[in-house]
Amino acid sequence: AYRFLDQMDAILTKYKDKIDSNEMTVHEILTLASIVEHEAILDEDRPVIAGVFYNRLKDGWKLESCATVGYAIGEWKLTYNATDLATNSKYNTYYYAGLPIGPGNMPSEKSIEATLNPTANEYYFFMANVCDVENQKTYFAKTYLEHDANVKKYLTCF
Repeated sequence: AYRFLDQMDAILTKYKDKIDSNEMTVHEILTLASIVEHEAILDEDRPVIAGVFYNRLKDGWKLESCATVGYAIGEWKLTYNATDLATNSKYNTYYYAGLPIGPGNMPSEKSIEATLNPTANEYYFFMANVCDVENQKTYFAKTYLEHDANVKKYLTCF
């Protein structure tokens, strides 16, 4: 356990200046990074996904992260149903606005770095093509209509 804490301390020390200049607390940074950790399949998607969440937070949207639903119900699924999304849990960002009460996992350095250095973008939606295990591409969208079209096109296995 101490080795793990030493590793996290080293990561946070490495990014101290960026953390100090961020509007979020360390707890909030780690919370958002834990969501990025679960949502991203590919490392290059992490900063773009972080940017999507910053856009949602800035504009007062719910984060609506499937990762947080998994934390709330204690089960990981490729898709969640309406009952799952309506779970009253402080972790569930479909139910509550803003960040959940804390990290749902221990994020990697890549997710922490992405959260501290999000890619500026105009996206509000993303979805991982979990139906194509060979590709694992994440598709980003500016509008719900674009996102819905991506879901219908790429999530054909459900």
